[in-house]
Amino acid sequence: MKRAIGIFLLGWLMTAPAFGAAPNVASANYEVEVLVFETRLPDLEGSELWTRAGKPTDPTAITVESMPPSGDFASVMDALRSDSHYHVLLHKHWMQSAESKSTGPAVLLSTDNNEVNGTLKFYLSRFLHVELNVLYQPQSGAIGAAVSTNDGAPAYLISEQRRVKSNDMNYFDHPKFGVLVRISPVAG
Repeated sequence: MKRAIGIFLLGWLMTAPAFGAAPNVASANYEVEVLVFETRLPDLEGSELWTRAGKPTDPTAITVESMPPSGDFASVMDALRSDSHYHVLLHKHWMQSAESKSTGPAVLLSTDNNEVNGTLKFYLSRFLHVELNVLYQPQSGAIGAAVSTNDGAPAYLISEQRRVKSNDMNYFDHPKFGVLVRISPVAG
């Protein structure tokens, strides 16, 4: 009887890590999709002062090859483009593995004319998290008070960190511009 119990325990100890261990979610791949757009609502102009200084772009940020927009984001982009109150500034869509905060890379979000300049860092702690730092500097003169950059042009900043759920559309809000972010697990 003791021998049977010993064999059972030995067998159980050898297979327990396979059953009891948490799945290796750090190696899971995710699709990350980002849409940055300007808000052109005259009623909001001049009603607020923004005094936060712009953050410099993370020099360690990586660039990624962008894929075409997914179905949901393509619909949102079409809706924003058809409404004169909004202007699409940037769209990025890429695949990335979930890593820890210390090892996960920041991805550069930038337009050719530097109207949008910033980073998005997606990482896995216990839950999925996004750190977003985006500076929007309109190329044409903007109405309303804003942070001045070195060249005197107004600039607006979203700097936020939040926990996100996979497949949810997350909206980062500012009176002058907005950022939509969605993190979706890749099947397979």
